[in-house]
Amino acid sequence: MFESPLARVQFARKIRVGKAMIRLKLGEQDLRFELSSGELVGAVGPLSTFILPGALEALRAS
Repeated sequence: MFESPLARVQFARKIRVGKAMIRLKLGEQDLRFELSSGELVGAVGPLSTFILPGALEALRAS
């Protein structure tokens, strides 16, 4: 996952991949991302947390 404005890579554990979203566990946080875009569900603004497209494809495949 990347957080802006400075790139910061964090590794999370995959919990579930559904039809529309992916759920990850990052420490104590339970995060949900849109599967189509990799954007954090409920995030507002262009500088929110997201998953890079290549990483998103790898998560879908696994």
